[in-house]
Amino acid sequence: MILFYLFIISLFVQSPKPCLCIKNEVNVFSFATKNQKITSVCTEKNDAYLLYRYGTKQKIELQYPNSLDSSSWQKFNFDFYFRGRGKSNAGMEENYLSFVNKGIQYTIFHNYTAKDDNMLLGISIVLPIKTQEIKGKLKSRSGMMSTLQNKVATSDD
Repeated sequence: MILFYLFIISLFVQSPKPCLCIKNEVNVFSFATKNQKITSVCTEKNDAYLLYRYGTKQKIELQYPNSLDSSSWQKFNFDFYFRGRGKSNAGMEENYLSFVNKGIQYTIFHNYTAKDDNMLLGISIVLPIKTQEIKGKLKSRSGMMSTLQNKVATSDD
């Protein structure tokens, strides 16, 4: 009987989603990758800065930008596309947050297509001689990248 109650409780208790944002920051979008790392996009709680972190809670491998101030917002581009009305209209949503660090372009993406009810998320890294993609784990996702709309410049600006 005790095992039954523990099982029922486990259905309602979810483990916290992975996130590398710190105490004074707000999680915009985070997910775990298939290579056991965490990707987080965070803002300071009053929107003083925007940043990207990649790594583990024990070791941050990349934080961009290094200087956390209002100029950080201009170091990113956010592109999106939305077409609603579900499967009958081939509805879709595409979100891309990108930046260039030391000549390498990083793009965090989160895309959904209604036609096949498919969702993708991950990081695309464009190196001088190849492009690498790190896939994200869908069930680990937290936050909404679309909240950056009208806050971060698009590549057309």
